[in-house]
Amino acid sequence: MVQTVATDEGEGAGKTPLRIPGVNVEAWLKNAGGALALYLDVLAIFCRHAEEKSAEILEAAEKGDLRRYTILVHGIKGAARAINADAFAARAQEMEQAGDNGELSTVKEKTGGLLADLGALIGEIRAGINARAEEKNAGDVDLRIGELKKALRATDITTVNVLLARYATMSLDAESRNAVTEVDRHVLYGEYEEAIKTLERFWPRDP
Repeated sequence: MVQTVATDEGEGAGKTPLRIPGVNVEAWLKNAGGALALYLDVLAIFCRHAEEKSAEILEAAEKGDLRRYTILVHGIKGAARAINADAFAARAQEMEQAGDNGELSTVKEKTGGLLADLGALIGEIRAGINARAEEKNAGDVDLRIGELKKALRATDITTVNVLLARYATMSLDAESRNAVTEVDRHVLYGEYEEAIKTLERFWPRDP
């Protein structure tokens, strides 16, 4: 499988890249001017569309409706090409051709494998999207932790409360969530120095 990487537009080196086995991320981004946020949306749409069509493809194969089967597989092939999932698109092309040629036995025999590959591709895409989201959230936490430290040192409690409220909407790992909860508790009791110590223990370096 092809595995390529990319970073968000405008980000510097050192960020965790987007990695999706079976998808040529680099080629898509090169053609789209590096618009990773747009690509993530396109990938999510592909996953939803592919899941919806999988059941229809299987049904068409089982019923021997080669005309509908060919149309559906042609569509999923085009969608795969649109996201640069080239290997899967080539596999879909083979099955589309089988449908066009009236090869019902081939369709019945190999459609299960095609859909298994599609399911695996969807899984890889979603894993890549989720990993990227976690990395972005981690970056946001680092940035806001720096702001939180400054606000606590200045006893700017309004800013502290705003920042702590933001964390509640973010996807944090268990350790970060526990640290934020501990800081929140110290702030609630006016223990600002203890809150700062907690931040220093978990995030010793300001961004």
